[in-house]
Amino acid sequence: MRLRTIRTGGALALLLAMTMVQAAESGAPDWSQRVAGLQMPMGSMMEPAAAGRHWQAMQGYLRDMDQSGACGMMGCGEWGPGMMAGSGWSMPSGMSPAAYAQAMQPQVSRMQSDMNRLAAMPDGPERQAALRRHWQDSYRQMQTLRGNGWMWQHTAAPAGNHGARLVQRYCSQCHAAPAPDRLPAGRWPGVVAHMESYMRAAHGRVAVPSAADVAVIDHYLQGAHQ
Repeated sequence: MRLRTIRTGGALALLLAMTMVQAAESGAPDWSQRVAGLQMPMGSMMEPAAAGRHWQAMQGYLRDMDQSGACGMMGCGEWGPGMMAGSGWSMPSGMSPAAYAQAMQPQVSRMQSDMNRLAAMPDGPERQAALRRHWQDSYRQMQTLRGNGWMWQHTAAPAGNHGARLVQRYCSQCHAAPAPDRLPAGRWPGVVAHMESYMRAAHGRVAVPSAADVAVIDHYLQGAHQ
């Protein structure tokens, strides 16, 4: 079933709910069906509420795929476990429904193309790798729309700076090491603690900084502002 036949935001919500229920009842997620449920015509995204529902549905798709253990961040150090946890991301600041539709429609089309290719692949490591790339590409697009394109702009750590090296060592397991000036100095301790909790939730899939390392990281990220 293709969402381009649906013309209202309410029908969109109903179809998204139906695809989730059908996948749950089958006992195994049908990712192709979920992607089909994310397709919608440009006109349907012109209402802020409809665009917001679609944004949340995209997050739900990525979160469910990750939590299913089918792919997502499992076994891939560059994509930190738990980054889809929580209540979800709000719509990107300042993005109109028209701009959202222009950015998201090509992404959903790419996701459908991925599913078409996956349908022709037998189960096995190659298909799992392709499914993981599908998740990662979709996640990257979502984060880029949120203004987080820096997460894939990897740079070398400043020579001779122990704090910078620790940031590179631990943060680069999930994304590029952040520059200290990305946030005000006072916000870094909370952000570092938040990221540390994600790392601990990974149950050994990523290295977790010691308390001493966290103190050095905090000092570096805050001290670089001085």
